[in-house]
Amino acid sequence: MLRELDKYLGEELTEPIFARYTGKMWALSLDEMPVSVVLRLPVRYEDTPYYFDVKFQMMPLNGYSKLFEEMLGHPNIEIKLLTSFHKGMEERHVYA
Repeated sequence: MLRELDKYLGEELTEPIFARYTGKMWALSLDEMPVSVVLRLPVRYEDTPYYFDVKFQMMPLNGYSKLFEEMLGHPNIEIKLLTSFHKGMEERHVYA
């Protein structure tokens, strides 16, 4: 697996990015991960400043953390931690 990725990506990317990524995400060494799985991860060779390969792109101006802070701080949003789920809760939920 490691040699396959070295041919595809080069040693400069394989070890520092993909080896650490597979270890963190799947608790597997790169040698244990099937090549077909890792090759599905997108690799970009152009040097455009865009994150996605689509015509219209948008990222939150102040980042995703601020976006979620604002959403979760809205008066219509109630956050309950350490709450058990039961089927009766669904009855009170309004689906948009």
